[in-house]
Amino acid sequence: MTPAEDPSPRSGTQSIQRALMLVRLVASQGQRGMRIKELTAASGLTATTVFRMVHGLIDEGVIEREPRTQKLFLGQLVHELGLAARQTPLRTLCRDTLMRLARQTHGVVYLSDRSGIEAVCVDRAVGESPHPAWPLDIGLRCPLGLGVGGLAILSALPDDAVEQILVANAPRYDNHCGLSIAALRRGVNETRARGYARRDSVMVPGVVATGMSFPYGHSTGSLTVACMKGTLDARRSAKVVEALAHARECIEAEQREASPPRH
Repeated sequence: MTPAEDPSPRSGTQSIQRALMLVRLVASQGQRGMRIKELTAASGLTATTVFRMVHGLIDEGVIEREPRTQKLFLGQLVHELGLAARQTPLRTLCRDTLMRLARQTHGVVYLSDRSGIEAVCVDRAVGESPHPAWPLDIGLRCPLGLGVGGLAILSALPDDAVEQILVANAPRYDNHCGLSIAALRRGVNETRARGYARRDSVMVPGVVATGMSFPYGHSTGSLTVACMKGTLDARRSAKVVEALAHARECIEAEQREASPPRH
């Protein structure tokens, strides 16, 4: 019996893990989609394995292929399952603060949550968007540290957790934009020293983003304000940081109010 035919629990578990990894990778591209060649490179699996699994996922409606471009997207079944899922409490908790922050900063504000070694955009608010490519998709998944919101979350974690995440995500950093682990370590140290993350967006050219993390239950979330680089002078930059700090205080206060009193 070949390893591919091995019916053991380990083999079945591995197949499930690989299939879910492919789904997450497709989800990470949001509405941009992903070609199967790109998916193969990002996954590290063989082309044969990816081809077989993708066709199985397409048959089940988990992934769909756009006929004209041949790009892969999340399928209808994922949407249908999502309708039955509970709305994330983080999104409900932060919605008013998110909208207020967008009005104050005249930027695009993103709310991110940690999901293992990734950051997920769970909500956004647009205060002013002269650049049509600004708003990233809700549901977009990125390796922690790639986006500014993910960098803010990563910087809030203990050193051992940071190292584990950097090592686990190393191939994906390289595939996305050639970021080195050394550069990400510097980013973590700079973020901790400043109290917030800031750098030019690796996803949208001409945009600079500023992000702050906040504790959320047993996890960590972040708020990120993205602005056109040419409009962010020193005065506006300071106001963005001040608005983010106030928004973080509001979210922490909301959490305290929502927590049941201890007796």
